[in-house]
Amino acid sequence: MQLRIASLALTLAFSIGAAASAKCGSGLPPDYRDIQAVMFNQNGCGSTLHPLRRNAMTVSRFDCSSFYAVVWELSGPNGKQMQLLNDYVQYDLDGQIGTYKIEVSLSSVQELLRKDRFFGVAPMDLMPTDSSQAVISVKRCAVVTRVMIYNTNLPDLIDPAAAKLFQDLRRMIEKAPKRFVSRTPRPFMQKLLFDPLPI
Repeated sequence: MQLRIASLALTLAFSIGAAASAKCGSGLPPDYRDIQAVMFNQNGCGSTLHPLRRNAMTVSRFDCSSFYAVVWELSGPNGKQMQLLNDYVQYDLDGQIGTYKIEVSLSSVQELLRKDRFFGVAPMDLMPTDSSQAVISVKRCAVVTRVMIYNTNLPDLIDPAAAKLFQDLRRMIEKAPKRFVSRTPRPFMQKLLFDPLPI
């Protein structure tokens, strides 16, 4: 009898532990705790039909700036999260051009994506020409999911749920503390974290 109780307690403890920790695997619903890396990038707002920008040309609004932010963490051998990347690179926002370290934890981004139902967002596949874009890329297990919207002033072109997701993540990036690294924006190197290796 004691053996059966001990066995049942062990099974229950294992089940609770399994439910409390994220697991990758085929056939399972996406779990936001499985997310390892998130990148947000955009190339301005509105039309791209403007003269080619020179180095001296800047914009005054964050939501119309060109930037990328990436957060990447992995679990270490003791279960503690190790931060591999926390980069924010701003290309044209007046007074803020440069490379920074952004103080945002992956867990806070996971929670925002969960709250705004990232894996359930599916905006219409529109093809407006000459319009700025914003993209959120998420690496979960060995799966990369990317959602793109046009960063335009025409709200009818943007799915409301997608618009909220992008606005919330954009605001998180804008308000997060940042540690200055260099006045030179770092080249866009993090693409290979999310895209196939070149042949």
